[in-house]
Amino acid sequence: MRYQLATVLLSALAVVAAPAPRLPRSIFDKTTSVTSSILVNAPLADTIAALQDFQNMINLNPLVISSTPDAANPNVYTIIDKLALPLGFEFNTTYKATFTKTPVGMDTISDAGLGVTIQNHWVAEAIEGGTNVTETDTVTANFVVSPFIESEIKSSHGQLLETFKSQLEAKAGQA
Repeated sequence: MRYQLATVLLSALAVVAAPAPRLPRSIFDKTTSVTSSILVNAPLADTIAALQDFQNMINLNPLVISSTPDAANPNVYTIIDKLALPLGFEFNTTYKATFTKTPVGMDTISDAGLGVTIQNHWVAEAIEGGTNVTETDTVTANFVVSPFIESEIKSSHGQLLETFKSQLEAKAGQA
């Protein structure tokens, strides 16, 4: 039984790890949103500038093992993440993400293959006591893999936000 499960998982990994063509949306797709916020003790302008430093924002994600900007379009990056599956299996997944500056932050869209699309909307707003940073992630994926993707986003982006906050507050403290 373990051998059969391992064989199925490894076969699935081979398919998932390879860049896949974009699949049409189906009745089996599920779209959900995940929202996270954090208060940063840094000026609004510095926070927005940090959000718009795409390379740094990518590298703050603990899942990312490499990122390369596209030579033809510096707002498009090829990103490689390392993902962990149950039973100790790990695999790398490669995808492209397009980043767009907004007046108050940035937006991204990632086509991660196998019909998985992730849209991120980052907003910084001045509030009493600092700057509030809110990230809203909209995930569209097959309902079978959707819970795994949502869990990975909650965990990795939670760490990303904490590191982002630490970097900005350390910079603000030096000023």
